Amino acid sequence: LHNTIRGVGRGGSFCDNNGTDNVIRNNNVSGATGAALGIEVWGGCARSIVEFNTVDHWISCDSSDFSAFRQNTIQDTAHYAGVPGLELVGSSHVVFTDNVVGQGQSAGISISNSPAKNFIYWGYNTIDSPATWGIQVQGEEGGANYQYFYKDVFKNADYRHQPGATEHEVHGFRFNGHSKFITIDSVDIQDNQGSAFQFYPNASGPLKNIAVIRSRIMNNRDFVVW
Repeated sequence: LHNTIRGVGRGGSFCDNNGTDNVIRNNNVSGATGAALGIEVWGGCARSIVEFNTVDHWISCDSSDFSAFRQNTIQDTAHYAGVPGLELVGSSHVVFTDNVVGQGQSAGISISNSPAKNFIYWGYNTIDSPATWGIQVQGEEGGANYQYFYKDVFKNADYRHQPGATEHEVHGFRFNGHSKFITIDSVDIQDNQGSAFQFYPNASGPLKNIAVIRSRIMNNRDFVVW
C-alpha cells in the first residue's frame, strides 16, 4: 500500500507461487526494465485486489482466478513499450473496471494463453492511443468465453506511436481465434486508424456467439475486416 517504486527489474509488484488474497493498492510504479511489468499477479495468486495504482506499463493477471482490477492508471507519455496496458492470461472469474490505459502501450488490453479465460467482466475501462490494437481477444487453448464488455472506450489506435507497428494492426477490437459468448454492450470504438473490429479465425478454435449492442462505432477506417 502507498509505495513509490522506481527502476526495478521485472516489475514493481510481483506475486507468484499460489500466494493468494493479495491487496495491491495506491502504489506508483515506473521505470521497470526487462519485461517492464508494473504489477503482476501470477502462478495461482487467486483472490487478488489490484486498485488505485499508477504505473507506466503493464498490469497483468495470469493464472489468478477471482481477482479484481479497479481504477488503475497505466500511462507513459515519454515513450512506447511493446507491451499491453492490461493483460488477462489463463484466468477466470475476474473483474476489470474503471481502469485507464493511456499513452505508452503497444496494445490496450491483451487476452491470451491457456487454459480457458471464462466469466470476465470489463466495465467502464478507457483505452486511448495504443500503438496496435485497442484490445486483442486471443482464445488459444481453452478459449476466451463468456466475457461482457460494458461502457468501455477503445479509441485513437495509431501505429505511428511505436517503431515496427503497422497500419494493418491498429484495429479497435480484434478477435484472434477461439472466442465465444462475448457481449459488447454500450461500448465506444472510435477514431482508430484501422477497423472497428477484426475477426481473425484460426486453428485454435471458432469465433461464435459474439454480440454487439447499443454501441457507438464511428470515425474508424472501416467497420470490420476479416
